[in-house]
Amino acid sequence: MIHRYLTLGEIADAMGVSRAWLYNNHARLEREHGFPGPAPGFGARRDATAVEAWQRRTMPAELQPKSGQLDVAEWREELDRRAEQLT
Repeated sequence: MIHRYLTLGEIADAMGVSRAWLYNNHARLEREHGFPGPAPGFGARRDATAVEAWQRRTMPAELQPKSGQLDVAEWREELDRRAEQLT
């Protein structure tokens, strides 16, 4: 099995959030919400499988992708709502 390892920028793009938002919030997401940390031996890159599993665990059922594709706009709204609650 070949694993993919993603930068925070690639993850932010896939999640539909700004790269700046994820760079500024990834440590808090790791600490408070179980966001995957860097994969050992891959610098700051995260295991794509772990990130996808985190999304499935933390994303509300009504926002879960139905066809294997993430609804970026809805997920962005959910992340913004969660960020507001933390500030």
